[in-house]
Amino acid sequence: MNFNIRLLIILLTVPAVLSGFLLLKKGAPYPVLIFTLHKLFSAGTAVLYAVILFKKLSAMGFPALNTILAVLYALSAILLIVSGALMSIKIEGILSYQIIHRILSVIIVGTGLVNYFIAVN
Repeated sequence: MNFNIRLLIILLTVPAVLSGFLLLKKGAPYPVLIFTLHKLFSAGTAVLYAVILFKKLSAMGFPALNTILAVLYALSAILLIVSGALMSIKIEGILSYQIIHRILSVIIVGTGLVNYFIAVN
């Protein structure tokens, strides 16, 4: 992977994570600017990772473990969007959407990194 792609990943991921921590500290109601930036950087990061992983997986012939991790990554991304939306409109559920959002954040970062490092090596 060339330097420009790595730099783009960093430039998208760091603000997504930092804005997430800011939202966590501020709590509801979420500041609109920080919330919007968080959504944009997070969506950009998820799409960029997905494109990179798809290219690497297709070059590798879609090995089973990597494909499972990619599917888990994609499902986590979708569920993160849903849980973030439910938090923003303040719908209460059985479990706190914040807890679900935090767990999914760890899953998406973990599956993305593991899949990337397996695909690179």
